[in-house]
Amino acid sequence: MTLIGWMWFGLGVLAFISGLGGLMMSSLMDVLRANPPKNTAPLDGIWNYYRQAAVVQVVLALFTAFTAYNFVRRKPWARIGIQFFSVLTGLWFVGFGIFWVCTTSSLAAAPGSEQVATAARIFMSVAGGVMMTALATVFGFCAWFIGRPAVKDEFQPANQAKAGS
Repeated sequence: MTLIGWMWFGLGVLAFISGLGGLMMSSLMDVLRANPPKNTAPLDGIWNYYRQAAVVQVVLALFTAFTAYNFVRRKPWARIGIQFFSVLTGLWFVGFGIFWVCTTSSLAAAPGSEQVATAARIFMSVAGGVMMTALATVFGFCAWFIGRPAVKDEFQPANQAKAGS
């Protein structure tokens, strides 16, 4: 349980740092919004909402780290929060995996490189699909584990004295 809590705390901190980097990079988005790269149809919305997405990421990251800290302290609401974040993250990996496979399998080949491009598309699609499935499974398992009755019992007020042990 403590490992899950500290893992989520670390993920929250990393997401916070990433969000701050995104806010710093958002100044470049003005340039990209005025002159977007060609052939990036799946990413067109990013150029318009990059700064807002970075702000949302920073806020969610802080809330995730705060929730994880309280999960380690065995607060009942934090167990529900971490379980929610686990389900949400697992679903995100499923969605991103589908996006990844669809995007990489539809990449166009440059003339004369069809065989290499076909092999690269297959490799990128399979590798990305396997990785996203593995990550979704990890977070799905985390959500399932946190929902078990024995784990719920640890978060009851009578058992909170054991927190930190």
